[in-house]
Amino acid sequence: MFDIIKITLTGIVSYIVTYTQPTDNPIEVLGYAFVLDTFFSLLADIIGNNRSIRLKNVLVSLSCLAMYVIIILFVYLIGERLGDEDDSLFFIRMLTYSFSYFYLTNVIRNMRRLAPQNTALVFLDYFIGLQIAKRLPELGIFLTKAQKENEEKEIQ
Repeated sequence: MFDIIKITLTGIVSYIVTYTQPTDNPIEVLGYAFVLDTFFSLLADIIGNNRSIRLKNVLVSLSCLAMYVIIILFVYLIGERLGDEDDSLFFIRMLTYSFSYFYLTNVIRNMRRLAPQNTALVFLDYFIGLQIAKRLPELGIFLTKAQKENEEKEIQ
């Protein structure tokens, strides 16, 4: 359920950002996000986990980037063949913002592994990573428990 909420919110925000702030080169934006994600992932492994560079992490990052490029290629080719090049470019930008968001959350998560006591990174990971949505059921349980405790205190 949490993943559905997260993906839906990302799609809505990406649509709004794409509509209001179009970019000239969405592939360049994703390239920067990919480089940052790979760099901080490797840095978190080396410094945070005291491991050597694992080729698996780099290959996973490259496969995600390749998947994105293939999706973009097919969307553009199909849009061009159907005569909807502008709409396909709009959709490509929207996908780019969505993928960039997920790269950004991963970068912040890796930065948090490097500096777990940094309150700014903890807040950004909690807020941007939508960790708050995971905690909503716990919030309901906490409020119910607090209400019962208050009622018990009033009775005594």
